[in-house]
Amino acid sequence: MNVHIRAFDVSTDVPDLLALCDAIEQHDQTHESVTEADLLNEDSQSKAHWVALLPEEGNRMVGHAWLLKNPARAYMLVAAHPDYRRRGIGTALLQQIQQACQELGIRQVIAFFPANCCPFVEGFMQRHGFRLAGQNRQFSAPTVLPNEAPQWPAGFVVKTYAEVNQVEVLAAAFNRCYGDRWGHHENRETLTIEQLQEHMAAYPDAFIPDGMLIVYAPDGAIAGTVSGRLLQDPPRRVIDSPGVAPQYRAVGLHRPLVLWGLAWCQTRPAGAIELATYGDTASEAALYESMGFTLEPYNHWLEYVLDVVTA
Repeated sequence: MNVHIRAFDVSTDVPDLLALCDAIEQHDQTHESVTEADLLNEDSQSKAHWVALLPEEGNRMVGHAWLLKNPARAYMLVAAHPDYRRRGIGTALLQQIQQACQELGIRQVIAFFPANCCPFVEGFMQRHGFRLAGQNRQFSAPTVLPNEAPQWPAGFVVKTYAEVNQVEVLAAAFNRCYGDRWGHHENRETLTIEQLQEHMAAYPDAFIPDGMLIVYAPDGAIAGTVSGRLLQDPPRRVIDSPGVAPQYRAVGLHRPLVLWGLAWCQTRPAGAIELATYGDTASEAALYESMGFTLEPYNHWLEYVLDVVTA
């Protein structure tokens, strides 16, 4: 199949690209929407975008791809029209992305797909050198919430950030508990105190002092953390990232961390309660489901990574 790949032209391509994205969503049911405003407001300085056309069908648009330009880790998307899959369109678009990565000096590129996406995605990514790096999940709380108080292992002590009130301790907790977990900023680079202060100032509903918990081991070392966050559009109460330092993952901290977050959420205004996890293992996900949390396939994302070989 003769496929022509060119840069997305915001002045002419928006209607066709919206139609393409709609056809993909109707087929894949990823619950991801693309609007006209999204396309019109794209920043070409930070995002490269290409479309795939079929000359023999009047330059019909049958695929698109984009790349968020970040030298350390760049995110990408490749998508083909459902009626034209497995015909080389995805491969042609991926080759364009790989070429751009080499030209821009990008060291790693990440592709993400919902778990309910087309069944051949895993094979496609592996054939092109990608490996599965991690899984991100957004659970829904059970209708009947557990009536269970968190039980901490003997000798462990818990304090909220309101009690600690030391940003360097919070940064250390995040780096210690999330550093080896895919999907977290701390896995990409060490979170600095300055970065954390900026995030806390910019997103106060995501860094509520009495909604952030730090767990200490009997020797005083940081062992775990979890955050309660308030999100809007629509209003949601989120138990965010129950995290445990590697050496304490066998002592059973994940369950009480989630229960503490759940209790905190119930003290806040109405809204759905969700549990957000990034890079957690299958056994940890199974624990959350055993507690009554449910996971829709479109809220379960797989992330594949490719180490770019530069010339």
